[in-house]
Order: sequence, then C-alpha cells, then structure tokens
Amino acid sequence: METLPTTPDSVPATDPAPRLAARDARVSAARLRRAIAEVNSVHTPAQPSGDWSGALAWALDPEPVVLDAPTWSTIEAAVQQRARTINAFLADLYTHQNVLRQRIVPPEMVLGDPFFRRACVGLEPTRASPATLLRFDLVKTAAGGWMFVESFANTTVGASFAVQNRRFLTQERGDLFAALPEFRVVTDFPLRLLEHLKRLSLRDTDNPTIVLLTTGPEDPNYFEHSFLARKMGLPLAQGADLLVLEERVFFKTIAGLVPVDVIYRRMNDRHVDPVVFNTDRLIGVPGLVSSIRARRVAVANAIGAGVADNRALEAYLPRLTRYYFGERTLLPGVPSYYCGDVDQLAVVHDDTDGALALLPTQPSHHAFPSALPGCAAEQRRLALRELAQHPHGYVARVWPQVAAGSAPNLGPGARETRLSCFALCDGRDVEVMPGGLCR
Repeated sequence: METLPTTPDSVPATDPAPRLAARDARVSAARLRRAIAEVNSVHTPAQPSGDWSGALAWALDPEPVVLDAPTWSTIEAAVQQRARTINAFLADLYTHQNVLRQRIVPPEMVLGDPFFRRACVGLEPTRASPATLLRFDLVKTAAGGWMFVESFANTTVGASFAVQNRRFLTQERGDLFAALPEFRVVTDFPLRLLEHLKRLSLRDTDNPTIVLLTTGPEDPNYFEHSFLARKMGLPLAQGADLLVLEERVFFKTIAGLVPVDVIYRRMNDRHVDPVVFNTDRLIGVPGLVSSIRARRVAVANAIGAGVADNRALEAYLPRLTRYYFGERTLLPGVPSYYCGDVDQLAVVHDDTDGALALLPTQPSHHAFPSALPGCAAEQRRLALRELAQHPHGYVARVWPQVAAGSAPNLGPGARETRLSCFALCDGRDVEVMPGGLCR
C-alpha cells in the first residue's frame, strides 16, 4: 500500500471557510512544513544515510477543503452503503460463495485475484464484517458531483494522517475553525477504532488484549503504525514477538507470555502465516491461521480482505449492492471494464484513440504497467502487450472528467481533488470519519 501524500484536510461544515491572503498562506504553509518535519524526525525511522528526507511524502495546505452539510451527508451515506456492500461480499465469498455460484461477479476474476486466500474459506463462518477499517477514494467531477475511484480493505493507510492534519490545522488556523458555524472532530478516531477492535474479541471480557502487528521500522507506513498504537494504547508487535502454542497466540513480554485476543494487522496477509501461505519473508506468525480457525484470536482486517481492493470489482458494485440489499448505489463509481471478460475486453480493443486508462486490477500489482489517457505511445504499447498476455490482471477505465484545480493552493497543473474517506464497520453499522484526506 502506498504512503499517502496529503494536502488539504477535509472538513465537513455548513459554510465556506475564510481564505487567507497570499502572504499569510505562504507563512502558514511554512509553519506547517516545520511542524510536519518535526513529527517526521521523531517518528519516522532514519534512512541508511541517516536522515529522513523523502521518507514520507507529507505536505499540508493551510486552506482545507470545506464541504457543505448536504454534500457531506451524501458522501457519508454513500460510503456507509459501499462499506456494507464490501463486507457483505467478503463475508459471502469466504463462506457460502453465493456471489460466485450465481455469477453476480465472474468467479475467475475473484478466484484468480492474488489476494484471494483459499485457505480462509470457511475460516470465520459467522463474521459479518471481515473489513473493520475501510478506505474509499473519491474524485470531484467536472459536473460538481463525487465519484468513487478506489476501495482499500487489506491494510488501510491514511487515517492517522487525517487525524494529524486536523490537529495541525486547528493549531495553525484557529481563526478558520472559530468562524465555522459547525464542524465535526476527527481526533477521537483512533479511540473509535479501538472500540471496534475490542468488539472482535471472541473472549467474554471488557478488556481484551490487543496488539498491532507491523513489519517493523522498515515499513514505509511505520509512522502510522506507531501513531495509531500510541493513540490506542496498544503494543507494537512484529511477527517474532508473537508465538502460537496449542492454537493460542501469545505476546512475548519481559514478564512472560501474554494471551492475545485481537490482532490489528498492518502486515500484508501474504506474509502473515508462513505455515499456510507461500511467502519469501519469514516475518509473520507461524500457526496464526490455525488459531483463528480454533476461534482463539481475531484479526482485523481479516486475512483475504485484500480481494476487495480489486479495481475490476467496480464494474460489479451496483449489481452487488442490489443483490445484497436491494438498493441503488447512492454515488457512482468510475466506469470500469474487466479485461478478463471477453465482451468487456472488446471495448478496450475498440479504444483506438487511447481514451481508456489501463490499470492493473490490484493497486499494489506493480509488475503490470499502467497507461493513462495521454501517456507516451511506448507506455501504452507496453501496457497493451502485457494486457494481451494477462487480461485477467487488467481493468480499463473511463477516466473521469474531474473538476480541475478545485482544491485550493494545489499549484499549477493540479488536475483533480481526490478525497479519501475512512469507515469503521461492525455488521451493518458503519461509522464514517467526519473528514478525510484531500489530495
């Protein structure tokens, strides 16, 4: 998962925010850069060269994107609907698989996804929300509406940056927040996440033992891991810190072994259990899957949730929402064509002008080159050559007509406002962070 380059914070409010004069904006931006650099230097591990330059692409605009109440209500309801759909799909996929039997989505698209985990079918038959924390990316279209472009259910990145951004902005732009008739806070989001993690415990206790599983300081998102662990009061654990004995996970401490009830996973699930999954990195917890099967531990997000990151799923989201809930989607997704489907692939072959974006189905599948509209001819030829060999690994998209330069202070060449929203899920109850990241 990528590290998010962040720009303006997103603040749901009822009225437009007061704008800074150009000189004041420059001074404010400089102070924000210094505050971020200070946080980076403390919490981001040093590179081999001994400095932190380039370790984290994080910049904050002093002018947040302020969303009026009706706009935010629409986005919030659409995110809740999509989160319920994604979790219903994952729960079905790893239990009865009705969605495949009835060909609501092509079985080959799902079963061939690199993040589909066959070993997890039937692993947690009663779990209603395999994805506890979800992220959805939307863009503002030229028509003024919003459209979904990405979904992330594996190891969701970015929530801590949204919290930190709001903290920095409330300190730097107290005048802005004082002038707003209403705004909603996000600083309690880590505690809300903690409450959702506690509910996953399979042991009847008000105080389950929870650890955050990380790959360690070399992870580009380690800042977020340490930030969330600190705010939630959880220990950071690497694979070697956990031990499975008699199908029970234990955390190694100086005082001895402590039984673990819930693991908040920030590790790619391919590496999470080297006994079950084929991995080249021995950084996981051998025997973890057997402990989950024995209902001795719960993991968030569930192993296998990354299949919902598949971009081709976008072509079937309206159908899935109707199938599970009998509802129409509240906000559209970017028009997408799954290239593993012969009929949808024909649309790509008819695209002689290169108007479609060619993208790997999985955002993290960097082995497949992408080609956006207007890219170099050689880049598009390379993507088409790879698509011909691996059609199931590609999705074609009608790149949305975005509202150019709609975010303040993004500078020349800004093409879109991309909003990342975060949702916490517990069955059909979905809580959306009242704000997010704009880029």
